[in-house]
Amino acid sequence: MNDDITSIYQLLDAIEAVIKAADPAKREALTRTIDAYAEDFPEDFFWATGSQAPMLLHHLLNTIDSACRVGTITDAGGAIGFAPCDGDQDIFPCP
Repeated sequence: MNDDITSIYQLLDAIEAVIKAADPAKREALTRTIDAYAEDFPEDFFWATGSQAPMLLHHLLNTIDSACRVGTITDAGGAIGFAPCDGDQDIFPCP
């Protein structure tokens, strides 16, 4: 039996890596689906991605949403609306 504990961050990193490695067309389809769901059910979606959601759900949805947008124009903004990366590089480094 393995006594090592797998943290939420290891889980989120693994999910992010799988999504980023997926075919770009499939990531785009996921992006469109997330955006459509956010538009059709904004209260549910924004609750699930907001600070009142349980921690795992909040981090899971944010990880999935940002990972499927890698390398796209909406990389910094999607349904969840991350702020664009334009801060001071020394204080707020952009990915």
